[in-house]
Amino acid sequence: MFGVQCPSQPAAKRALPSVATPVIAPARAGTFTGSVSVTITTATPGAQIRYALDSWSVTEASALYSGPVVITSSATLYARAFKSGMDPSRVVSAPYVQQQLPAPTLTPGSGWFTTAVSVTMTTATGGATIRCTTDGSMPTDSSPVCSRLTLTATTNLLARAFKSGLAASNLAGGTYTISQKVASPTFTPPPGRFWESVNVNVVTATPGAVVRCTTDNTDPIESSPICGHPSFRRT
Repeated sequence: MFGVQCPSQPAAKRALPSVATPVIAPARAGTFTGSVSVTITTATPGAQIRYALDSWSVTEASALYSGPVVITSSATLYARAFKSGMDPSRVVSAPYVQQQLPAPTLTPGSGWFTTAVSVTMTTATGGATIRCTTDGSMPTDSSPVCSRLTLTATTNLLARAFKSGLAASNLAGGTYTISQKVASPTFTPPPGRFWESVNVNVVTATPGAVVRCTTDNTDPIESSPICGHPSFRRT
C-alpha cells in the first residue's frame, strides 16, 4: 500500500521581542521658567530613540535622539525606541508647561466713550514688555511696544506681555468705541419771556463746531443759517 503524503504545515511565525519602553527624565517638570533639559534612555542595548514634540506619531523618520532635548516653551515630548529585528517600543510621553506671564492691565478698560480716551497699559512682572495692536490682530513679540495710547476713534486694542523665559500672557483689551458728539449749544440769556428785544448769544463748548439755528420751530440742519448772536424782537 502506498502511504498518503500530507502537505507540510507552515511554521508558526514567532513573535519578535519588543524594544524596552524609553524613560523620559524628568517625566514632568510641572511649570518651568527659562528652559528644561530632558534626557531619554532605553534599557535595550543598541536601540535608537526617536522623538517628536506635540505629535503622537513617532516613526523611524522622526528626530533621532543624540543628547538632551532642550524644551524652551510649553510642549509635550513623545519618544519611541527602535532596533532591527525587534518590534518598536510603545510610545511614551511627558508634558512640559512653561510658566505664563499674567495679562497686562489696561486702564480704563474697553467700553463706550464720548471723547478721546487715553489708555494706560501696565504689567506687574518686572522686566516684562507689553506689546499691542490696534487692528484686532494677535500681538506678537514683534508688535509695537505700548505703555500709553490716546484713542480718538473706535479701536480694537489688544495687548499681551512678553518676557524671555516665560510664556506670553493671555490677551487683554477689547473694543474702545469712541462716539464723539458736539456739545449742545447754550443760550445766553436762557429761553424765557421778555418785554423788549433781546440779543441771544449761542455757543458750544466743542472747539471748531459751528452753531446753526432756525426761528420757525423747525429742526436746524447743516444748511441752516449760522447763528452766533441772533437778535429777537419782542412778540
